[in-house]
Amino acid sequence: MHVLTDSNIGGAGTLLCNTLRCGDGACFDYTVVLPRGSRLIERLRQLPCRIIEVDHGRDRSMDARAIVEYVSLLRREQPDILHTHASLSARIAGRLCRIPVCLQTRHCVFPLRPWQKNGGFRCLFRWGSRLLSDRVIAVAD
Repeated sequence: MHVLTDSNIGGAGTLLCNTLRCGDGACFDYTVVLPRGSRLIERLRQLPCRIIEVDHGRDRSMDARAIVEYVSLLRREQPDILHTHASLSARIAGRLCRIPVCLQTRHCVFPLRPWQKNGGFRCLFRWGSRLLSDRVIAVAD
């Protein structure tokens, strides 16, 4: 199960489409969770995946209402692998639901802001990533 919060088509959506296009549909049943009305839905309808639209978390990594919605969805769907694309809410829900494998793709390639370069923030960020994800995939250095 892939979770994206993007309402537009950007790098994360393009990467996901390419992943699904090249993925092994014989080994995996792909499900993509997107905000209701996302522009990416039309592209995904041409690919081997099931699409689930959600009401919360649109264009936001962290949304408390989205956590509640994702927990309900994950309990119902019970995926073996949860792959989030910058969705902190989905990662939290994944851990709350004890999903066996939680992956995160870090899509941000923008320079860090000064406060993000702070050693304390970086330690906290790394600790949080390790706590909520079994692996982190980076798209850039």
